[in-house]
Amino acid sequence: MGRYSHYTFSDDNGKTWSPRIVYRVHNRTGQRCGPVAHGIQIKQGPHKGRFVYPGRTNAGDKYDLAKYSHNCTILSDDRGLTWRFGGLTQPGTGEGSIVELTDGRLWMTSRNEYRRGHRCFDWSFDGGTTWPVGGIDERLPCPSCHAGVARYENRILHCNVAGPGRTHLTVRVSYDDCKTWPVSKIVWAGPAAYSDIGVLADGTVLVLYEGGQKHPYEEIRLARFSIKWLEQ
Repeated sequence: MGRYSHYTFSDDNGKTWSPRIVYRVHNRTGQRCGPVAHGIQIKQGPHKGRFVYPGRTNAGDKYDLAKYSHNCTILSDDRGLTWRFGGLTQPGTGEGSIVELTDGRLWMTSRNEYRRGHRCFDWSFDGGTTWPVGGIDERLPCPSCHAGVARYENRILHCNVAGPGRTHLTVRVSYDDCKTWPVSKIVWAGPAAYSDIGVLADGTVLVLYEGGQKHPYEEIRLARFSIKWLEQ
């Protein structure tokens, strides 16, 4: 029996919110969303306008994460009125974040549940319906932890703790749709954990993250900076 997901919506820029809406996308064991990642709306191509949200599911024994844990996508083509289950990523993935690339493909960065030390990645060529290509990106060091990803004009921004352990929250920049990450900058060198990244209309980059002086879970913090600061 699958779990149920919940969502609300606002028609007045967040001043008020609808009652909680409960829905069940499919009956896989342990289907769930979160814990940090945001969804996206596809901007171009045949799936323009589609809402794509990252989820996680277990395709078998829920205790064997390396073998059965997959990230997945939850899709809507009617602006959130109805949702359906998309595709599964490679096994051993969890807590994914999604970004649309310059040519319309989708790229997901995922927590690595079995080859700890680097991020997992998967590609979708059909708007999140399937994820046929995946692997390990050894250019993205990371303990088993959540990360965030976002588009900034022709760049992809990726934030995660780079280690050792849950320390050194780092933002990296790719100019070639996640093939390479030539620019990186440490936002917080101390203890840190889950994070997400976004870009405001004026170009300000925001990173929301867990961090502290002695352990990663002391505070929820928000870092603000410009793309110029990141790339200088």
